[in-house]
Amino acid sequence: MEAEDESTNTTQVNVLSDPFLRIRERMNSKIAELSGRLGFLAKEKDVLGLGKGLRKVSQAPTTSLVNESRIYGREQDKEKLINLLLSYDYVSGNNVSVITIEGMVGIGKTTLAQLIYNDDKVAQHFELLVWVYVSEDFDATRVTKTILESVTATVCDINDLNFMQAKLRDRVKGKRFLFVLDNLCNENYHDWNLLQAPFQYGAGGSKVVITTRNTTVASIVRNLPTYCLQPLSGEATWLLILEHALGNRDPISVRNVEELDKETAVRKCHGLPLIAKALGGLLRHTVF
Repeated sequence: MEAEDESTNTTQVNVLSDPFLRIRERMNSKIAELSGRLGFLAKEKDVLGLGKGLRKVSQAPTTSLVNESRIYGREQDKEKLINLLLSYDYVSGNNVSVITIEGMVGIGKTTLAQLIYNDDKVAQHFELLVWVYVSEDFDATRVTKTILESVTATVCDINDLNFMQAKLRDRVKGKRFLFVLDNLCNENYHDWNLLQAPFQYGAGGSKVVITTRNTTVASIVRNLPTYCLQPLSGEATWLLILEHALGNRDPISVRNVEELDKETAVRKCHGLPLIAKALGGLLRHTVF
């Protein structure tokens, strides 16, 4: 009788475990399947199309908006950069300090810039705040126009660069500002020198934050040491995968996902938030 009861209990356990095991197997299989598709993001040259005959990958425009609750592992980076923004450092011959955030594609440069841009202390410190997505197709007239329209909160119908820069000069004169130029790729020093001409009329303590994946760009525009952004830790990478795989799902689903091969999933992401988000998003439909 006892043997029969034990057999019955074992059967019940196996039946109850089957759905969980199937979920685990499907998700581990999905990670293996996706690793080949996502691996190219780990090598910047593949993403940028720097290899011979490869096509460049276009990047969607960015904005200053960010959901801080969905970001992991950047607390120290944020604190260091905010302290730098709020400091009254003096760069010889300039009222404006240029801070560059450099790192490979997908490492989170834009996200870090968004975090500091939206910080309450930063908002209170600066009189003018402007976010500009520069893009690879750099155009000094377009970028100047975007900045001018942001500080005036009006549409500018005149595309003459001299007119716009004179107007921008008048608007920033004597004011402490923060301009974020996201994804600057242009290596032409003349273009940068032209763009930043009105910036020098701002008050001391004004800052320009530039994100770039290009070391040459960083060396051209900066007048402070470059902030080189590092990959996420393994734990932060895992939390990011879970966030995008589960969202606000129930605790049982969280436990199921946590039974995945965590080490393999994290390793495939190479500490790059872009890959972690992509992996998490592609795993969402396999959780249930």
